[in-house]
Amino acid sequence: MMAQPSPTLLLDGARARSLAGLHRHTGLRGRLAARIVAEATAMAALPLPVRRMEGRRLLGMARMVLRRVLTAGMAWMVTGEAGRRDLALATMRAAADFTDWNPDHFLDTAELTTALAIGLDWFNEALPEADRLRLRAAIRTHGLLPGDAGGWWVDAHHNWNQVCHGGLILGALATYEDDPALAERLMARARAMIPIALAVYAPDGAYPEGPSYWSYGTSYSVLTAAALRSTGRDAGLITDAPGFLASARYAMHTVGSSGQRFTYGDGHPGADDEPEAILGWFAGILGEPALMLREWEVIARFLDTPVRPDGNDLRFLPLALLWAGDPPAATGPIRPARSWRGDGPSAVVLHRSGWDRDATWVGVKAGSAGVNHGHMDAGSLCVDAFGQRWVTDLGMDDYGRLEAAGLPLWEGGEGGGRWTILRHHARAHATITVDGQGHRVAGHAPVLAACMDGDEQTALVDLGPVLGSQAERAIRGVRLTSEAGIVVRDEIRAPAGRVLRSAVVTPAEPEPIGPALIALRQGGVTMWLRLDAPTGAEWRILPLEPDRPEESPNPGIRLLAAEIIADGSDQVIQWSLHRQSPGPWREEPLADW
Repeated sequence: MMAQPSPTLLLDGARARSLAGLHRHTGLRGRLAARIVAEATAMAALPLPVRRMEGRRLLGMARMVLRRVLTAGMAWMVTGEAGRRDLALATMRAAADFTDWNPDHFLDTAELTTALAIGLDWFNEALPEADRLRLRAAIRTHGLLPGDAGGWWVDAHHNWNQVCHGGLILGALATYEDDPALAERLMARARAMIPIALAVYAPDGAYPEGPSYWSYGTSYSVLTAAALRSTGRDAGLITDAPGFLASARYAMHTVGSSGQRFTYGDGHPGADDEPEAILGWFAGILGEPALMLREWEVIARFLDTPVRPDGNDLRFLPLALLWAGDPPAATGPIRPARSWRGDGPSAVVLHRSGWDRDATWVGVKAGSAGVNHGHMDAGSLCVDAFGQRWVTDLGMDDYGRLEAAGLPLWEGGEGGGRWTILRHHARAHATITVDGQGHRVAGHAPVLAACMDGDEQTALVDLGPVLGSQAERAIRGVRLTSEAGIVVRDEIRAPAGRVLRSAVVTPAEPEPIGPALIALRQGGVTMWLRLDAPTGAEWRILPLEPDRPEESPNPGIRLLAAEIIADGSDQVIQWSLHRQSPGPWREEPLADW
């Protein structure tokens, strides 16, 4: 007979037993449980993991192991079928037999430590004694001892700190009785160092590395907090950090009406059918079901997709069964705020006309290129409407591809080689440039003001600090109008003779209607891009492809450039994006906003 589950990491035995038979329920959570069981069934036909490096990383294999352990573990709690346990055990045995967990790239080690720690805890009573000893030894030898030796990540101010310390805490908790002194030493160091990474969430929760890395780093902080709480330890280290809980609102608002994320920095758009499991944890902690408004829709879309047993981006999905309840009964609509502002190293302002797929959404980025995974993208925007993205940001290039070519991906100082990569440079973003030059890496563009209420939602960003000596003054204003259109107004003062450019980066097909008007077409829908000022200026339609074949191509992406020659006085470039053929334009000085 199968041993009753009595886990202590992330949940307790009673909660685990309450999952039994959930896959037979008809609600959204029950359907998700059935899908996780189907994923586990499909995984059983795949080869076991092997220690196969991709460049300098073992990360893909580590994430495969974690996904299989979480999926099989949750399927076991739901169905009680021994085959689910056997899949997880075979996966963990294979990982335990790796010669090492690639401690030189400690993210790999941390994710494997997390996988085996959770698997050991969840399956503990159901494992043969020899396997328990084997897994505990692997966690200690391949995870905890290399982690105890430390590395540059110990006091990092970004996701490496969260992931590496988080994995070590889970490993220490799962094997605590084997070496209490080692476990306490690792946890004491983590308690001292994790606040360094959590400090970047202040003051409002805008994560400097962008929404994609928010998902990664924050997932591990949530796992850490949940594990500490479930084992009777204080989780306030994480939950009390200024801005940490508020960052769930950042994650919610940085997804546009197209279902894509705001792709600034080394971001990627994500998929509109890949749930963010940890939002349910935040919704429960904060008592804010509105955080799940979009997530319930994403889960429903995911359930209509084919089974994806090899999708490592879905590795945390099984945890949604612990944290994401069914949508509430129709007792009234949930109406989250339509605007959100977050200050800090990568300040953002996010506006939308509504929460339906048809709504217009705009994300405006301020801040600095000097953050981890940063780009020269201060002032950049993304715009969604009609369920599609119209103004975009290219986001991250392929790390492995760049590293294999020997390109200086991580030389991010002033004048560093990172900025020779097209996607990282200011000229590849929907922002202001002067003579095609890059932004100052050390400069920080603040949000001067943002109107968050009423029908006129605005943001003002001071780009002077990132342009430095290129311009005496540069203010970008962005407004979401009551007609759900976008107005962008750049007021610039620069030395005479310099070329001032305001750029739009678009995946849509541009059709010039006149020198100042372009019809943007995609998906059977048209939007209208008009150059409002100065009169007589024209749009230039330019390709946006790198000069080096080692960089990723950008097929179908175009840069639309509005350029004027500086005369040393205050000058304006204003453009607008309309959902229908635009009427007369009006002068809108930023002083009036």
